[in-house]
Amino acid sequence: ERDDADRPKLISLAMGGPPSYRLWKAVNKAEQNGVLIVAAAGNHVKTVVWPARFDSTIAVAANDVHCQPWEGTSRGNAVDISAPGHSVWRAYVEGNPNNPENIIGMSSGTTLATGNTSGAAALWLAYHRNNPKLAELQADGQVTATFRAALAASAWRPGSTEQPAGAKCEPIAWDSGKYGPGILDVAKLLEYPLDETEVTRSLEPEQLELFKGLFDDGTESAAILREYLRLFNRTSPAELAEVAQFETELMHHYALNENVAQALDALVAGQGSPDTEWLSAQARRALLQQELSTQLRTALSQ
Repeated sequence: ERDDADRPKLISLAMGGPPSYRLWKAVNKAEQNGVLIVAAAGNHVKTVVWPARFDSTIAVAANDVHCQPWEGTSRGNAVDISAPGHSVWRAYVEGNPNNPENIIGMSSGTTLATGNTSGAAALWLAYHRNNPKLAELQADGQVTATFRAALAASAWRPGSTEQPAGAKCEPIAWDSGKYGPGILDVAKLLEYPLDETEVTRSLEPEQLELFKGLFDDGTESAAILREYLRLFNRTSPAELAEVAQFETELMHHYALNENVAQALDALVAGQGSPDTEWLSAQARRALLQQELSTQLRTALSQ
């Protein structure tokens, strides 16, 4: 049994791609064990990638020095916070490593924004380390959900909230649906009382954990199940056993093909509307244009 002092409290993940159950189980287990995970939203793809898209992680988008969203950042309702990620100085070796001028350079990406947010997370954990409430949250697996709420409560938006000291940004129309509640403000994050940010998130695994990532937080499981079954021209929850096996392959194509992503996002956005059946047909058509397994192609064609 490892001593608690040796257990990781924070993980920073500058990686991303399609989802898998193995990856979901890993981050979910870490969350249950009180580990805070910060992950990059992704670069040069329009949708937030995994593992950042899982509820068990904090998804970080990037903004530039002018407080505008960085042009290459992934975006969407899965973003939890934006942080500086454009023209950031970082370690970099080019040519002779003994020359100091060759060991640093500028770079851009959500990797850098994730590093900045992870640093803020480390400060937050250290700041509250003597607060019994933090230990309680870690033991209950609620530290990630609580940190997410603290980020949202302390974030700032150019033009609509007070600018942090030293920031010189023009007011802009901040799109919280794409870039999260605002930009990371470390000072406000530390000032915000821990007891006022407590939330409770169910850690029990649900059906369709990967497909669920396309929906807004709080969407009922029955609605998620209904839209998944609709893709396969099925309506009864009892039929899930026949098509549940295709969830990983379906989400793989969502992550890699923009047409599939747009079609599935449209289906999710239009759930419950008169166009739902048409949107389902469009999503099936987009999927059937991909290189699918024979089994998935057959299931979608029935």
